[in-house]
Amino acid sequence: MTFGQPDDPAGDFFGQVMGSMMKFIGTSLSPQDPTDITKSIAVSIATEGKTESNVDPELRISMERIFKIAGIYLADMEVIDQPGADRLIEPVERGAWAIQTASDWRYLNQYDSKQNDNEPTPDTEQHTATNVPIDIDNIDSSTSSTLSPEEEKTLAKLEASLANSTDPFNHIADNMTDYMSQDPKSLMSAWSKIIGPTISAMQLGASIGALSQHELGQYGLLIPRVGSSKIMVIPRNMEIFAKDWSLGTDEVWLWVSLREILAHNVLSRPHVANKLISLLSTISAQVAQATMDAMQQVGDMLATGETDYFEQLMSDPLSLMNEPTSSQYGPAEAEIKTLNALITGYLDYELSVSVDRLFGGKTNIVEAWHRYQINEINQERGILGIDPDPDGEDRGKRFISGILERESDNILDLIWKNEDTLPTVAELDAPGLWLERLRIEGLL
Repeated sequence: MTFGQPDDPAGDFFGQVMGSMMKFIGTSLSPQDPTDITKSIAVSIATEGKTESNVDPELRISMERIFKIAGIYLADMEVIDQPGADRLIEPVERGAWAIQTASDWRYLNQYDSKQNDNEPTPDTEQHTATNVPIDIDNIDSSTSSTLSPEEEKTLAKLEASLANSTDPFNHIADNMTDYMSQDPKSLMSAWSKIIGPTISAMQLGASIGALSQHELGQYGLLIPRVGSSKIMVIPRNMEIFAKDWSLGTDEVWLWVSLREILAHNVLSRPHVANKLISLLSTISAQVAQATMDAMQQVGDMLATGETDYFEQLMSDPLSLMNEPTSSQYGPAEAEIKTLNALITGYLDYELSVSVDRLFGGKTNIVEAWHRYQINEINQERGILGIDPDPDGEDRGKRFISGILERESDNILDLIWKNEDTLPTVAELDAPGLWLERLRIEGLL
């Protein structure tokens, strides 16, 4: 089969894929800022193409009042030590939430592409937070994507022809045969270094946009935020949540305030944020690399005249964009799940104590939240490229319970003291070992 002939579906497919990318790349084939792409996709989905108004001032004042109550309560209980927690709240609409989230999570768009075919993919074990410190105050979404001379020459020719085209989208499809017949391997390799990050940025934007439809605050998914000093909440979503679960509006506002402040108190600690950011950056880099590898494989197949791969690709075109399976992440995945389970268990305990004291235990908001999180929030966990961990919440709860069986709840603060006091993957399932290690090291 000759690639690109009228009766060849492969030519149409690659024209469609590359043409779609041109909507974002334009006539310039230089790598684009992935965060800009993520924001564009996210806000489009969040707003559904409609113009949003600002949050009602009276509603904002009411939420700030309840947020202040939650902050004072947690400070009085010595659960947090952040003064002025009431000044952190920022009620926003879905579109504003999506834009800020794309910026705060811009480290998920970072990657380092392979410089050539002989360089190995970075070892996950060498990219954990322990080995790669992250400056969380100076993270940008810049990428490293070096093109070979052959790739630069190929893209320069394509870019020159696009400059004279009034319709880049169809130009790619109409001329794919000529481009691919000259040097398919070089073209696909070069495109992979542009399209791989673009697709990953689009996927992240789509997930953020979908998440904005359901998120109550900003920590439904326990992902650190960079560059944002305020805690965003989405009043519109909280009102829907309250109505769907027959809960009082003030009740939901107070509970969300408590959870967001507690989560922020943990995830804003430099050593916790540093560790999670490094682990998540490692995985997001692997996701982008997987897409680039798939496209390079296409080029290799075309260069050698092999066509079997195309039949498989035509039956499932989206397989080109598949993320790596979680089993490929190794230690990074295990550490992320451990931290998520730990934080979840801690939040559940502190929230259960707060609910008993503030609500008298007479509320079903905790059960409503757990169901809502499973059915709505966790559906976007694919942002991380990691499968949901059904046992994670129970692991975290068991760890906290095991600690409290041996010590008072004052010791829970020690968990977050520094990186050395964080439980290891093994210690999460054996709280006694964690306590013993701290005693031996003189930390307890």
